[in-house]
Amino acid sequence: MNFGELKAALLAEIGRAPSDVVYQLVTADINRELRISEMVETTTLTEAASITLPTGFLGVVRAYLDTDPRIALTPTTGQALDRMHYNGNTAREYAIEDGVMYLNPVPTTSETIHLTYYKRVADLSADTDTNDILTNHPAIYIYGALTHHAALKQDAQKAALWKAAYDIAIDGAMKNDTKIKNAGAPLKVAVGTAP
Repeated sequence: MNFGELKAALLAEIGRAPSDVVYQLVTADINRELRISEMVETTTLTEAASITLPTGFLGVVRAYLDTDPRIALTPTTGQALDRMHYNGNTAREYAIEDGVMYLNPVPTTSETIHLTYYKRVADLSADTDTNDILTNHPAIYIYGALTHHAALKQDAQKAALWKAAYDIAIDGAMKNDTKIKNAGAPLKVAVGTAP
Protein backbone atom coordinates (compact mmCIF):
# COMPACT_ATOMS: atom_id res chain seq x y z
CA MET A 1 0.00 0.00 0.00
CA ASN A 2 1.18 3.53 -0.73
CA PHE A 3 0.01 6.89 0.61
CA GLY A 4 -2.44 7.44 -2.27
CA GLU A 5 -4.03 4.03 -1.65
CA LEU A 6 -4.26 4.77 2.07
CA LYS A 7 -6.06 8.06 1.39
CA ALA A 8 -8.43 6.30 -1.05
CA ALA A 9 -9.24 3.60 1.53
CA LEU A 10 -10.05 6.24 4.14
CA LEU A 11 -12.15 8.24 1.69
CA ALA A 12 -14.15 5.07 0.93
CA GLU A 13 -14.60 4.34 4.65
CA ILE A 14 -15.66 7.77 5.92
CA GLY A 15 -16.85 9.50 2.75
CA ARG A 16 -14.44 12.39 2.99
CA ALA A 17 -10.70 13.05 2.92
CA PRO A 18 -9.20 13.49 6.40
CA SER A 19 -7.06 16.53 7.12
CA ASP A 20 -3.34 16.12 6.30
CA VAL A 21 -2.53 16.59 9.99
CA VAL A 22 -4.17 13.21 10.65
CA TYR A 23 -1.36 11.43 8.78
CA GLN A 24 1.33 13.41 10.60
CA LEU A 25 -0.25 12.47 13.93
CA VAL A 26 -0.33 8.77 12.99
CA THR A 27 3.34 8.83 12.01
CA ALA A 28 4.19 10.56 15.30
CA ASP A 29 2.23 7.85 17.18
CA ILE A 30 4.11 5.11 15.31
CA ASN A 31 7.46 6.71 16.15
CA ARG A 32 6.50 6.97 19.81
CA GLU A 33 4.81 3.57 20.30
CA LEU A 34 6.11 1.03 17.78
CA ARG A 35 9.44 -0.80 17.81
CA ILE A 36 9.66 -3.61 15.25
CA SER A 37 12.22 -5.02 12.82
CA GLU A 38 10.94 -2.90 9.95
CA MET A 39 12.26 0.14 11.82
CA VAL A 40 15.78 -1.25 12.42
CA GLU A 41 18.89 0.20 10.77
CA THR A 42 22.58 -0.53 11.26
CA THR A 43 25.50 1.87 11.04
CA THR A 44 29.09 2.16 12.16
CA LEU A 45 30.44 4.93 14.37
CA THR A 46 33.96 5.82 15.41
CA GLU A 47 34.62 5.46 19.11
CA ALA A 48 35.00 8.79 20.97
CA ALA A 49 34.00 10.26 24.32
CA SER A 50 30.78 11.54 22.72
CA ILE A 51 29.26 10.56 19.39
CA THR A 52 26.40 12.24 17.51
CA LEU A 53 23.77 9.63 16.69
CA PRO A 54 22.29 9.15 13.20
CA THR A 55 19.38 11.28 12.01
CA GLY A 56 16.08 9.66 12.92
CA PHE A 57 17.54 7.71 15.86
CA LEU A 58 14.83 6.41 18.23
CA GLY A 59 16.62 3.86 20.39
CA VAL A 60 19.38 1.27 20.57
CA VAL A 61 18.77 -2.36 19.67
CA ARG A 62 22.40 -3.32 20.33
CA ALA A 63 25.86 -1.78 20.22
CA TYR A 64 29.29 -3.36 20.28
CA LEU A 65 32.93 -2.54 19.65
CA ASP A 66 34.29 -4.28 16.56
CA THR A 67 37.28 -5.81 18.34
CA ASP A 68 38.43 -9.41 18.66
CA PRO A 69 36.59 -10.55 20.64
CA ARG A 70 33.64 -8.20 20.25
CA ILE A 71 32.85 -6.06 23.27
CA ALA A 72 29.16 -5.46 23.90
CA LEU A 73 28.40 -1.95 25.14
CA THR A 74 26.05 -1.86 28.10
CA PRO A 75 23.43 0.89 28.44
CA THR A 76 23.34 3.05 31.55
CA THR A 77 22.17 6.53 32.51
CA GLY A 78 24.00 9.80 32.12
CA GLN A 79 23.93 10.20 35.88
CA ALA A 80 25.61 6.80 36.34
CA LEU A 81 28.27 7.75 33.79
CA ASP A 82 28.97 10.95 35.70
CA ARG A 83 29.43 9.02 38.94
CA MET A 84 31.65 6.33 37.38
CA HIS A 85 33.46 8.54 34.83
CA TYR A 86 37.09 7.71 34.17
CA ASN A 87 39.57 7.55 31.32
CA GLY A 88 40.49 4.10 30.16
CA ASN A 89 41.41 2.01 27.23
CA THR A 90 38.18 0.41 26.11
CA ALA A 91 34.62 1.68 26.45
CA ARG A 92 32.26 -0.73 28.20
CA GLU A 93 29.06 1.27 28.65
CA TYR A 94 27.12 4.14 27.14
CA ALA A 95 24.42 6.63 27.94
CA ILE A 96 22.30 8.54 25.45
CA GLU A 97 21.21 12.12 25.99
CA ASP A 98 19.88 14.61 23.43
CA GLY A 99 20.96 12.60 20.38
CA VAL A 100 24.49 11.97 21.66
CA MET A 101 26.05 8.69 22.82
CA TYR A 102 28.51 9.12 25.70
CA LEU A 103 31.00 6.32 26.36
CA ASN A 104 32.63 5.20 29.60
CA PRO A 105 35.40 4.73 30.26
CA VAL A 106 36.39 7.55 27.94
CA PRO A 107 38.17 5.68 25.14
CA THR A 108 41.80 6.30 24.31
CA THR A 109 41.45 4.50 20.98
CA SER A 110 39.13 4.95 18.02
CA GLU A 111 37.63 1.51 17.46
CA THR A 112 34.59 1.00 15.26
CA ILE A 113 31.22 0.75 17.00
CA HIS A 114 28.50 -1.27 15.29
CA LEU A 115 25.19 0.31 16.21
CA THR A 116 21.85 -1.34 15.47
CA TYR A 117 19.03 1.06 16.23
CA TYR A 118 15.39 1.90 15.67
CA LYS A 119 14.97 4.62 13.06
CA ARG A 120 12.12 7.12 12.89
CA VAL A 121 9.48 6.48 10.20
CA ALA A 122 9.33 9.44 7.80
CA ASP A 123 6.11 11.37 7.15
CA LEU A 124 4.22 10.47 4.00
CA SER A 125 3.70 13.31 1.51
CA ALA A 126 3.50 12.18 -2.15
CA ASP A 127 0.81 9.70 -3.19
CA THR A 128 3.52 7.21 -4.22
CA ASP A 129 5.27 7.40 -0.82
CA THR A 130 5.31 4.25 1.26
CA ASN A 131 7.30 2.63 4.03
CA ASP A 132 7.65 -0.83 5.53
CA ILE A 133 5.03 -0.15 8.21
CA LEU A 134 2.40 0.95 5.69
CA THR A 135 3.26 -1.96 3.37
CA ASN A 136 3.40 -4.71 6.00
CA HIS A 137 0.99 -3.36 8.63
CA PRO A 138 -1.55 -1.13 6.83
CA ALA A 139 -4.07 -1.49 9.68
CA ILE A 140 -1.82 0.62 11.89
CA TYR A 141 -2.10 3.58 9.52
CA ILE A 142 -5.76 3.01 8.68
CA TYR A 143 -7.00 2.74 12.27
CA GLY A 144 -4.59 5.41 13.49
CA ALA A 145 -5.83 7.86 10.85
CA LEU A 146 -9.46 7.02 11.62
CA THR A 147 -8.78 7.59 15.34
CA HIS A 148 -7.30 11.04 14.78
CA HIS A 149 -9.96 11.99 12.22
CA ALA A 150 -12.74 11.09 14.68
CA ALA A 151 -10.98 12.96 17.50
CA LEU A 152 -10.59 16.08 15.35
CA LYS A 153 -14.30 15.86 14.48
CA GLN A 154 -15.05 15.53 18.21
CA ASP A 155 -16.68 12.13 17.78
CA ALA A 156 -15.54 10.44 21.00
CA GLN A 157 -17.46 7.22 20.36
CA LYS A 158 -15.84 6.59 16.97
CA ALA A 159 -12.44 7.75 18.23
CA ALA A 160 -12.62 5.15 21.03
CA LEU A 161 -13.70 2.43 18.56
CA TRP A 162 -10.87 3.18 16.11
CA LYS A 163 -8.33 3.61 18.92
CA ALA A 164 -9.11 0.10 20.18
CA ALA A 165 -8.54 -1.27 16.66
CA TYR A 166 -5.31 0.76 16.35
CA ASP A 167 -4.04 -0.63 19.68
CA ILE A 168 -4.80 -4.18 18.49
CA ALA A 169 -2.91 -3.51 15.22
CA ILE A 170 0.15 -2.14 17.12
CA ASP A 171 0.09 -5.05 19.56
CA GLY A 172 -0.29 -7.57 16.73
CA ALA A 173 2.65 -6.12 14.81
CA MET A 174 4.89 -6.25 17.89
CA LYS A 175 3.83 -9.81 18.81
CA ASN A 176 4.37 -11.00 15.24
CA ASP A 177 7.79 -9.35 15.19
CA THR A 178 8.76 -11.08 18.44
CA LYS A 179 7.57 -14.41 17.07
CA ILE A 180 9.65 -13.97 13.90
CA LYS A 181 12.76 -12.87 15.81
CA ASN A 182 12.60 -15.80 18.21
CA ALA A 183 11.41 -18.34 15.61
CA GLY A 184 9.19 -19.78 18.31
CA ALA A 185 12.15 -20.97 20.38
CA PRO A 186 12.61 -20.02 24.03
CA LEU A 187 15.26 -17.39 24.65
CA LYS A 188 18.57 -18.47 26.14
CA VAL A 189 20.52 -16.26 28.51
CA ALA A 190 24.22 -15.96 27.70
CA VAL A 191 26.43 -15.67 30.77
CA GLY A 192 30.14 -14.97 30.78
CA THR A 193 32.41 -13.96 27.96
CA ALA A 194 33.34 -15.51 24.66
CA PRO A 195 36.49 -17.67 24.63
